Amino acid sequence: MPKSVVFIGHYNGAKDDFDTRHFFFAKELVGLGYKTTIINAAFSHRIHDAKLIDNQYISHIDSGVSFFSIKTPFYKGNGLRRIVNMFAFVLNLIKSTKKLLVEIGNIDVIIMASPHPFAIFAAKFMANKAKAKLIIDIKDIWPLSITELTSAKKYHPFVMLTKLTELFAYRVQDKIISPLNNINEYFYDSGLNIQAKHIPTGLDLDFYENINHKNLQIDIPSDKFIVGYIGGITKSNAIEFLLESANYFLQNYKDILFLVVGDGSNKNNLVKKYNSSNILYIDAVKKEEAFMIMSKCDVLYRAMLPLKIYSYGISPLKMNEYMFAGVPIVHSFDYKEHDIVMKAGCGISVKSGSMLEIQNAILKIYNMPKEEREQMGQNGKEYVKNNLSYKVLVKKMIEVL
Repeated sequence: MPKSVVFIGHYNGAKDDFDTRHFFFAKELVGLGYKTTIINAAFSHRIHDAKLIDNQYISHIDSGVSFFSIKTPFYKGNGLRRIVNMFAFVLNLIKSTKKLLVEIGNIDVIIMASPHPFAIFAAKFMANKAKAKLIIDIKDIWPLSITELTSAKKYHPFVMLTKLTELFAYRVQDKIISPLNNINEYFYDSGLNIQAKHIPTGLDLDFYENINHKNLQIDIPSDKFIVGYIGGITKSNAIEFLLESANYFLQNYKDILFLVVGDGSNKNNLVKKYNSSNILYIDAVKKEEAFMIMSKCDVLYRAMLPLKIYSYGISPLKMNEYMFAGVPIVHSFDYKEHDIVMKAGCGISVKSGSMLEIQNAILKIYNMPKEEREQMGQNGKEYVKNNLSYKVLVKKMIEVL
């Protein structure tokens, strides 16, 4: 009899949202005869169709996957209201568990995502009631995700709470999976005697292959060599080094244009600071349009700050999209053992934060013969097809169910 699998994640979305990992696994499992359910927050900044609702939850079905969206309050930014939203999700899910179990029916496995760790309390409660196996999917390491990427201190009460919650999650889990390929080193460094199975974040190839590129409404200059960044505009994405480089190219290479697409907490500062004529800013667009823009670029830029947290692995969906767009990538990243660009041969990797190396890498691709540049881009596309398609990765997921 096919298994019933429930994915719990505050930010879990469908194909048009940001956090799609669980949806595409759920969709593939449906195609193999499994029954799958996603439980998420009705309101969050990661869901395009976020809703403020009166009932405890609402439901719908997408691609055979049942969605139950739990009532959560409005918030904006990263203040207290967002924390209230997190705990509302947990408490309201616990309150709704009895009713949800009637609607969902038998549950064999619950998989909880960790963009924040507090959902473990609701996931464990539901797993106990359903007598289901509990698997934790570690996408973010807590509290390192706070202490290394923000100014929060190690002994801040909220940081300490996330640490205690993380330890509780590790104690009550039945299995651990993670898209971070070196997460087991983190466990070792932390003195934890546990192991995780590495299951990368993939790409739903059907979705991207069916995008009609003729529908792009944004005018991208065709007479320029486009160096593009498409994604969140935050300090952690280290876009400033790219934009600093733009000043050099403005004086010497008039046909190179820097294209920045997206929104984020650091955008206003960057627009004020870097406003030369060879930089074009475009607000965030839908996933289809973002991919069309990527495909129009000649080089794509991706960077990570030189932080300890990245030594345990990274799994940005945006990198998979970059690679599948078939465009060479300049990757500013220090941990070579996790460098997918080097592994796939689809671009040039440079030292994190080195403006000179970024400039040289852009110039090297700029001066390449067209055929060599196209082959470099094709290498990335083939790597994704062979290794990061959800049709391939679902086999790894089935092994842990």
